[in-house]
Amino acid sequence: MPAAWKRLPRAPELVEAWNRMQRSVRQALEGQRSGTREAYLLDHYGTTAAAMVAHHLSMPRM
Repeated sequence: MPAAWKRLPRAPELVEAWNRMQRSVRQALEGQRSGTREAYLLDHYGTTAAAMVAHHLSMPRM
């Protein structure tokens, strides 16, 4: 799990990641396009969810 203080990606990095995904989907064979898109989205979702959990766990308890 990433540390709560880990630097999060900025807009240019997110745009580049989106462009890489779109390029990969366009270059994939017709029957593999949805799988390629799903793999990119799941990877992003996992990273984002882990960062949110780490941030939440690092919050001081009341």
